[in-house]
Amino acid sequence: MLFELARSLLFRLDAELAHELALPSARLVHRVGLSGLPGGPLPGGACGRWD
Repeated sequence: MLFELARSLLFRLDAELAHELALPSARLVHRVGLSGLPGGPLPGGACGRWD
């Protein structure tokens, strides 16, 4: 659910701004240890593909 909300908000932004926000945010989530929370992998896998 959080992924869908974040994705929806990021896709409403300019592409450059979305990347400027998303990439540091992902690093922060990993650094504070939240990247391993239950819920399964994000769609697209490690390479970002939407098979």
